[in-house]
Amino acid sequence: MRLPSENINGSGFVQYHNQSLDKLSSGQAMAAVDGSTDYHSLQALQETLLVLLELELAATPTAQLELHTHDPSFLTNLFDHADHRATGNIVAKIAAKLNASTFYYAGYGIAELPVNLSDTAIKMKILLFNAYDRQPVLVNQAWGAAAEWPTTYAAWLSRTYKRTELRQIQ
Repeated sequence: MRLPSENINGSGFVQYHNQSLDKLSSGQAMAAVDGSTDYHSLQALQETLLVLLELELAATPTAQLELHTHDPSFLTNLFDHADHRATGNIVAKIAAKLNASTFYYAGYGIAELPVNLSDTAIKMKILLFNAYDRQPVLVNQAWGAAAEWPTTYAAWLSRTYKRTELRQIQ
């Protein structure tokens, strides 16, 4: 969706006009960082995501949809960013409409929890993260998550904590 990060507290960043999902839910428009689209309501963003998922489901009608997202709960994901929780809330609403099983992942707070992944799983997670981390640099060459906090990201990459809501195909 190419939406800007909204900072730890949901206030947004100056270079993206302090836009955030929290502000979008209050009626302030939000633009993609590459200028490709604008969203004028949280409902419009949710509807766009829902249409994209419905198109994918139509292409694979026998598949059971599983959604993986940030955990929106303060109880199980206390130290995460506001935009991560907002994303989890958006996905939870879409999951309910699509009767999809949902996997909610804890974010930044897991760095202090015990390592719970095998060496193989850590290597796979690092490969996926490195593929992801190359993309923001295409928009802003001065930014890359791994370079910003290498020790902290190393801690996150050796852990995965999640909770699951399973739904059956009807």
